[in-house]
Amino acid sequence: TTQQYLRDVDIDSCLNDLHHALEQLLDGTNHVNEVFAQFATPANRGEGIWRESNFAKYIGAKLPDNEIIAAHVSLLWPIFLHCAYFPFSGILEKPEIGLEAFRRAFALLVLRGFDLLGAKQDGSPWSPQSNIEIKYSDKVPRLTRIVFECLNIHSPGASSHSHSTHEDMLLQDVRDTMVFTQPITYDPYPYGPSIDGGQFEVAANRLLRRPNGEQPTKSASSRVIPKTKLSNLFQLLLLLRPQPSRWRDGLFRHETQQRSADVDNVLLTSSSDEGPQTSEFVSAVTRSFFPKNVECIEWDSFKTWYSNYPAFDYLFFQLWASIFAPNANPSKYSNESLLPTATANMLCLLVAAKFETDLEVSPRHRFHDNERQLQLDLQASTLVADLTAETKMDEIEMNKMLTARNRFHILLIRGEDPAEGERFSEAKERLIAVFLSLPGHVMWPEEDDSSRQVAYEWRSSVTQLLPEVAISSSSGDGGMGGARIVSENLEFRHHGISAEMSPGIKISIQQRLVDVVGFVDGSATTTMRLTDLKCYRLPGISSKVSRGP
Repeated sequence: TTQQYLRDVDIDSCLNDLHHALEQLLDGTNHVNEVFAQFATPANRGEGIWRESNFAKYIGAKLPDNEIIAAHVSLLWPIFLHCAYFPFSGILEKPEIGLEAFRRAFALLVLRGFDLLGAKQDGSPWSPQSNIEIKYSDKVPRLTRIVFECLNIHSPGASSHSHSTHEDMLLQDVRDTMVFTQPITYDPYPYGPSIDGGQFEVAANRLLRRPNGEQPTKSASSRVIPKTKLSNLFQLLLLLRPQPSRWRDGLFRHETQQRSADVDNVLLTSSSDEGPQTSEFVSAVTRSFFPKNVECIEWDSFKTWYSNYPAFDYLFFQLWASIFAPNANPSKYSNESLLPTATANMLCLLVAAKFETDLEVSPRHRFHDNERQLQLDLQASTLVADLTAETKMDEIEMNKMLTARNRFHILLIRGEDPAEGERFSEAKERLIAVFLSLPGHVMWPEEDDSSRQVAYEWRSSVTQLLPEVAISSSSGDGGMGGARIVSENLEFRHHGISAEMSPGIKISIQQRLVDVVGFVDGSATTTMRLTDLKCYRLPGISSKVSRGP
C-alpha cells in the first residue's frame, strides 16, 4: 500500500523505483545501452561507468566537427549527472554514473520524463482530491524549478530567504518523485482515508535528513546560476535546428491526454556557420533580462524569465535531443537563402508570434505544437530581398514584392546611430526585426498541408535584437503593414494606425537612412544609417480571420 511504501522508502529504493517507472519511456530505445557501453570505462561491477571524460568522448564522436559543444562539456555534464541521481543529487554527490543511472538521466532529460512527475506511473492522480496536469502550463512550475537546479551552484552570500526557497524546492522534487514511484493498486479504495500530501512530505523530509522539517546546517548557502553559465547555455540553444519529423512520440493517457512531450529530431549547427552573431545575441539577452550589476542570477529572476519566455523550456530539452537522439546529426548547416538559425531561434525565444490556436484545450494538438511550428517556419523563411546583393534594390521594387502576395515577412535592418549630431563615426550599431503582414491576417499552412493546425499572427511590430533587446512601445497587434511609397521613402505603419499618423518605419534605400518610431516612448524617433537590409518570406499563406465582438 502507499502507507507502507512511505514508511519503508529510502534513497536507494526510491531511485530504483524511479528507474523502473521510467522504463515506459525507454521502451524501443535499445541504442541507450549501446551508447553507454561503447564509451564506458570498465569497472569492477562489470557494466562500466561514465565520468565527464567519457561524456566528452561521446560528444567528440557524435559531433566531431562542432567546436562549440565540445567547448561546453563542463556545462553539460553536471546537468546530466544531476539528472542521473535526481532528486537526491545534492545528497549523494557522486562523480560518476553506471548504466541504471545513465538510463534514468536519459529518460528524464531526453525523453521528457520530468513531465511525468507529480502523477502516478499510469498518469492517474495520486489521490482522489488531486488534479491531473492536463495542460502543459500545469507542468511549467516544476520544470522551471528543475532546470534551475540543474544549473545552480552554492552561493554563501545569498539571503536566508533564498536558502529556504531552495530547501522547499528539494522537498517538492522528492515529493513529486515519490508520488510517481508509489505502487499502483487496484483496490476500490486505493488511497485510504489518511493518505494526503502531508504524509508524502513527512517521507520526503526523512529522505532529505530533515527531521521535523528542520533545515540542515550543512548547506546553509543558497543557490544561484552564474550569468556566464546561463550565457553559455543560451549560445547552444540558439544553434538548434529541428527537423519536420519527430523522433519519439510522448506518452498519452486515454489516447487524448498527453502526459509527456514529443521528442524532435534536432540538428545542432556549428557556431562557425553562424558567425559572431550568436555571441552578440547571447550578450543582448543577458544584458536585457537580468540585472547588469550582478554576476549570478537568483531564483526569483530566473523564474520570472522562465514564465515570460516559455520557448526557453522547449529549447532546453531540444538541446538534449540533439545530443542523444540516434539519428544522423551533422554539425554543419549552411544555406545562405534561409533565415540564419541563431536569428530564428532568437525570435522564437522572444515569442515573436501570438497564436490563434488554443492548444491548452484542444485534444488534437500536442505539447509544444505552437513553439515547434513557429520555429520551423522561421528557420524555413527564405531570403527575397538583400541590400548587399548585386541586383539593384529600390523602394518601388520592394514595395511591389511585399504587397503583391499574402505572405508574412520579416525585415532585418542593421544600422548605426549617429554618435554626435549628424556624424556616424563610432556609431552604436543596431539590429532591428520588423514583422510584416496584412491587417487582420493570420499565418496558415499551404493548401496541400492539411496536417498543420497551428495559426498565428505577429505579437509585435518591431523588436530590437542588438545591442539590447527592446520592443517598440508603439507596436500594434498583428505586426506592421500598410507599405507605401511617400517622397521616395518606403513607409510601414502599425496595424490599426491611420494613414494620417506618423509611420512606424520609414526607409530610404537611396539615402541609406532608416527612421524607427517608438523605442524611447510612443513618439520618439530613432534615426539610423542603413548598413544592411534583408527581407525574409515565411512559408505558408496568410488569410483574413473574423473575430467576434
